[in-house]
Amino acid sequence: MNNKIRRTVAKLLLVVLSIGVLEGHAQNDVQQSLAAKKVKVTLKKKLTLKKGKTYKLKAKKTPAKAKLTWKSSKPKIVSVNSKGKIKAKKVGKATITVTAKYKGTKKKATCKVTVKGKEKKTPDATPDNTTKQSPTSTPPTNDPTATPEPTKTPRPTRKPSTPTPEPVKVEYKADYEIELGEKLDAKTKVTPAEGKIEDYNISTTNEYVATVDASGIIKSNHIGKCLLVLTSKADETKKESYKLCVTDNFVPRDGFNEYNENIAHGEVKDFNYPSQYRESGQGHAKIYFPPNYDPENKKYNLLFCLHGGGQDESFWTLGRPLGQGGCHAQYILDTLYAEKELSDAIVVFPNGNIKYDKNKEYPNTVPDPIIQNSWSDCYLFEYEVIYDLLPYMQNNYPIEKGADHTGVCGLSMGCGEAIEIGLKHPDLFHHMGFFSAGPFASTKQTIVTTKEDAERINKEIKLCFFITGQYDHMMDDSGRRFVNNCDSLGMNSMFFEVKSTGHDDRCWDRALYAFMKHAFK
Repeated sequence: MNNKIRRTVAKLLLVVLSIGVLEGHAQNDVQQSLAAKKVKVTLKKKLTLKKGKTYKLKAKKTPAKAKLTWKSSKPKIVSVNSKGKIKAKKVGKATITVTAKYKGTKKKATCKVTVKGKEKKTPDATPDNTTKQSPTSTPPTNDPTATPEPTKTPRPTRKPSTPTPEPVKVEYKADYEIELGEKLDAKTKVTPAEGKIEDYNISTTNEYVATVDASGIIKSNHIGKCLLVLTSKADETKKESYKLCVTDNFVPRDGFNEYNENIAHGEVKDFNYPSQYRESGQGHAKIYFPPNYDPENKKYNLLFCLHGGGQDESFWTLGRPLGQGGCHAQYILDTLYAEKELSDAIVVFPNGNIKYDKNKEYPNTVPDPIIQNSWSDCYLFEYEVIYDLLPYMQNNYPIEKGADHTGVCGLSMGCGEAIEIGLKHPDLFHHMGFFSAGPFASTKQTIVTTKEDAERINKEIKLCFFITGQYDHMMDDSGRRFVNNCDSLGMNSMFFEVKSTGHDDRCWDRALYAFMKHAFK
């Protein structure tokens, strides 16, 4: 080979190598560009915490191998660790930034955190002479005709998928607020309209909610509302009253409504009971027995949990993935037991639909044209619970008798039924949960219309929750008017709003968790 040929071959080899290098660079550029497009991270935009509280931020990242780093713009106000757990340390505002890094590419997301402290207000004085009385009524009795043998419901085989629960926004109108478990020094925080605090004796209208000791320290006992009353030492007819609210933080942990194989489980069964109000002569329900159920040696609280319109007794325990219809009551109750947040309870899920014949007479009923005309399939259910189902449960299961150990809750239509059952019979039910208020009992109800009605109910009940989704279409239409009416009349009820939910199972799962966390305490 002569020199000319050698030079030509060398040039050709150089060209080939150059092309390979360029292709390699181009390939790397493409891969890096693809990697950049793959990297994503999202975080909730805003969060409000009270001083001293903690919260676990949950960042959603793509790809799963992306590495997350956390940073606070003001660590002295809000600190954050390497796992996204933040702590509200000081009143103010801070921005939490999470950075996802993958193959040299970074993406960021931020959450603005507001830290609030205790509100200091000078309230307007409103006189009130409400006193606490003990309930006098006793539940009716009715012997059952038979004790059916329960049949087991198959265990679920699939695990539902649940997003990170959103905090619950607490709505209240109070002169003074205490978080459950905290204390308030009345002698330093309360300012009378006239005179000095030392000139008054201090008490509350509901010692179940809060008490005051001899030194003026207000102790929070249970969630709820009452009045803080100042009575003049010189003249007992001279009083000043202030609204006092005991609240709590309702943020369930991740997976609170999922099946967890690592904890003990209760059991869901089917059973029938005799009914005077159904053509078949019997009703059907599902029943939840808690873990380590011991009917021979223990007594249990009793809760009736009611379904919505177009549903039946299975809705609360379907255990479907969120958004597919159906709640996850058995998983929620299991979680609360595992967390030691739930008092021993048997939970009954009855079928609230009873065909009503206007031409037929039914025992013990008081005709209600509003409900008869609007929701006729619900009209008889109140009476069945009071005269058939409640006595049946008390006579056939190890139920702790008495209103302090009996509760009722429900969603949507079942919420309306729960309002009719609970508020009409506060001598039988001291624990009530109203989730996504159904309209027939909300807009035209005749139960709570005067301050005397509210005072009568307050003397009986222990716990009364109104809970709704932030975007629930029914609340603005009817439920909120009912809630506001009860609040204006001074009824001891609490209203909570579940963020980012509507009239759906995401709200109702969280509502049941919040309610049962405080029931029967």
